[in-house]
Amino acid sequence: MPRHLIITTFTFLFVPFFFACEETTCIEVVDVSSVPLGNELTEKDFLKTSLRNSLALDSSDCFETKPFKAFESGFLLNDSVQNAIYVEQLDSTCNIHLYELKMNEWVLVFQKFDLAFNSLYFDLNYIDFNFDGTKDLFMRMTCSNGYAISRGHLFEYDPIEKELILHTEVEHLGNFSADNDNKYLVAEDSEECKVGFKRSPVQIQFKLINGTLTEVGRISECD
Repeated sequence: MPRHLIITTFTFLFVPFFFACEETTCIEVVDVSSVPLGNELTEKDFLKTSLRNSLALDSSDCFETKPFKAFESGFLLNDSVQNAIYVEQLDSTCNIHLYELKMNEWVLVFQKFDLAFNSLYFDLNYIDFNFDGTKDLFMRMTCSNGYAISRGHLFEYDPIEKELILHTEVEHLGNFSADNDNKYLVAEDSEECKVGFKRSPVQIQFKLINGTLTEVGRISECD
C-alpha cells in the first residue's frame, strides 16, 4: 500500500530565545498510512514517521499537538554526528529522548523523564556553554512579561557518555548566552533596585567548576 504524507502548517505566537516576540511557523508531519511492522498500525505514529523521514534529510523539524510532541534532527550538537531530539508531553511534564545516527539507523542513547513542561513557550536552542566544542541544549518553558526572560531546562551535553546533564542550579535564571572571549556562561534575571523602586535586569556570569555552574560575577543596572 503506498504511503501518504500530510504536511500541515501551523502558526503560533511565542517568544524566541532571547528577547523579542515574533511569529514562527512550524510543520506537523503525520503519516496516515499503515506502517507494516508485522502488525499494521492503524493509527498515526509521529515518532516512527519522523525518524524514518529524517533519514533522507540533512535536518528536520516537526511537531504535533494534542498531546504536544516535537522532533528535531540534524547536526544539532556537533558537526560530525547527526542527532535527533524527541520531546513528548505528559500532562504538565515531558520526556526528552536523544538519538544518534549510526550506520543509517537511529539509536536511542539517552532519555530524561518528568521534566516540568509548558508547550506554549516551548523551543529548543543550542549553545556551547562549557566551551568543549560541542553544543549544549536549552529547552525553553516560560517567558516573563515586561522585560522578557526566557527560562527553562539547561542541559550540558556529554559527548563521551552521550547524555544530557540537567543543570537545575540555574533553572530560576534565563536568557542564556555564551561569552566566548572570557569563557563565561551569561544568564539574566531581574532584581528590585534599592533606589527608585524599579526592577532592572542583571547579568550573572558562570563558570563550570567540578560539574556545577558557579557564579563568578554579575553586572547590575541598579549599581
